[in-house]
Amino acid sequence: MNQDDHTEQLPSPPEETGSIPEPPKLIVPFEDPTKEFFTGLFETMKLVLFEPTRFFRDYKLDGSIARPLLFAVMIGWTAATISAMWGTVVNKSIFSYLQERMPDLEGVDWERLASGGSSMDFAFTLILAPIFIVFGLFIIAGVYHLFLMIAKGANKNFETTFNVAAYGMVTRLAEFIPFCGSLIAWIYGLVLAIIGLAGAHKTDSGKAAFAVLAPVVLCCFCILMIFMMIGATGFMAVLNKSLR
Repeated sequence: MNQDDHTEQLPSPPEETGSIPEPPKLIVPFEDPTKEFFTGLFETMKLVLFEPTRFFRDYKLDGSIARPLLFAVMIGWTAATISAMWGTVVNKSIFSYLQERMPDLEGVDWERLASGGSSMDFAFTLILAPIFIVFGLFIIAGVYHLFLMIAKGANKNFETTFNVAAYGMVTRLAEFIPFCGSLIAWIYGLVLAIIGLAGAHKTDSGKAAFAVLAPVVLCCFCILMIFMMIGATGFMAVLNKSLR
């Protein structure tokens, strides 16, 4: 009998695919049940603001939207309150300036105008701002996800896109800066959204930038067209009146 017939055949080694398994995602500090509430909150704020690439790439963002939504509402409500406070200061300054320039203007109660506007701003902020934040987040996330799908860069679920938008609300803290804070928050918010979508969806930055910037360009174009139509209508009305 041939000796080879008694030789036990060893299993063939597994084929090398060349792919490296993806490391497990980290838990977002604000979603970590082992951390205290405010400790997790501040750690998450710090990560998103100063280490956005690492945060959106390495942390798990495709789970529940409950904690990210709470994070966004807290940050957004705080920022809206601060913005209303700045609005109160600006309103009082404007009305004080007008009162000094036009002291003899009859029938105008400057103090009532200033205090009335301030009271309305605060009431609006305290009651309605959280509602608008929630609805706004769903709309923004929906638009981002739609355009990301158009660019074929949506490699994760809608919850991932929503959580990117929710944690990106941390840029609203820039509204603490008077006058230019809102502009800084808006610009850095766009930057964070691009970084976040690229990292969380494992797609390239070009597709992420398209998903974020294309809606902005489209909105600007629509607004421009509306103003052009209004201007054309006014011009035609003046022209017709002059020809009569």
